[in-house]
Amino acid sequence: MSVDLRPRSWTLPRRWPRGGPADRLDVQQMVPSLLPRDAVGNHVLATRRGLRRAGARSAIWAGYVHPALRGQARPYEELPEFRRGDRTPVILYEVASWSGGVAEFLLDRPEPKLLSYHNLTPPVFFSPYEAETAAWLRMAQTEVRRLSDHVRVAVAASEFNARDLRAHGVEDVHVIPPYLGPSLRARPDPGTLRRLRAEREGTELLFVGRLAPNKGQLHLIRLLSVLRAAVDPGARLLLVGAPGPPAYVLTLTRLIERLVPGSVVLAGQVSEAELAAYYAHADVFVCLSEHEGFCIPLVEAMRARVPVVASSAGAVAETLGGAGVVLDTRDPAAVAEVVDRIAGDPDLRAKLCARQLQRARELEDFPRTPRLLEALTAAVEAA
Repeated sequence: MSVDLRPRSWTLPRRWPRGGPADRLDVQQMVPSLLPRDAVGNHVLATRRGLRRAGARSAIWAGYVHPALRGQARPYEELPEFRRGDRTPVILYEVASWSGGVAEFLLDRPEPKLLSYHNLTPPVFFSPYEAETAAWLRMAQTEVRRLSDHVRVAVAASEFNARDLRAHGVEDVHVIPPYLGPSLRARPDPGTLRRLRAEREGTELLFVGRLAPNKGQLHLIRLLSVLRAAVDPGARLLLVGAPGPPAYVLTLTRLIERLVPGSVVLAGQVSEAELAAYYAHADVFVCLSEHEGFCIPLVEAMRARVPVVASSAGAVAETLGGAGVVLDTRDPAAVAEVVDRIAGDPDLRAKLCARQLQRARELEDFPRTPRLLEALTAAVEAA
């Protein structure tokens, strides 16, 4: 199911004065970790900007704040007690991982609460590689179940995510795509672009995402192996993203050495300008992930005019919204055939990119702040 992107007016609940709901709200955003160059971190900071511009008060409280963002948030334990005065306090909690104590803390708070659900990676993906992370994810799932018993209203980044919350008993779930990060606006780094162009020998495939079991990099290596053997011996795969579990990274590098030695670039975590250079250089963006709650790199690729080929998993097809090429398989031969056709057909590339750009603009123009204010208002009214 696709997100309804049609503009919609929003009316003021009877309890709010004519000045609007925003200037009556004091929104306390809570997040387990606030990190730079992170989809949830970007979303949290952009949410605060949007709320403040609309007239609401907003502050961020976190379990951990990266040194680069010091001053943007305070420790959640310091959240003061609020007395209802000219503004109504409401807690907006971002769910994307185990909270490390934040969830327990907010369960004891009396303020109205709104969950913002980004989804949780199923622990089964991490069990073979990192037992500790799998355990954290199981604890996070338990937290979501407990939180669902104490809230009546939530927002979700996709309809796929919303179904999770409804299954836990939260009936009033507002689907609001996440705010999009600054990488959509960065200019390509010239040095990175020159290097990539000098190294090119064939089709350049790109995927952006943490090196993690659910992200499907192992499928991409097998795809590259088939593509090089069948039609394009100079093809390369560019993997941009921070390393994940060491055991998974080791499995990945061993598969590279066995199937496609010297043909994969493990770029690691890069700057916004460097990321823009990878998008500007790539021929095809390929996503064979097995679980996605939204997948912002799909939007980045569409905005950068890179044709997208993706397997349908989680919210992938929903995010693409009819753009790109969505497959119901990860079979390397089948995917390689599609990738080769797109890489060799300029007219097809142009048609795909035109529709993708339209979809990216739809997502960029989504009225996030008005929709979020509707959800915050509903949470206050339901408390």
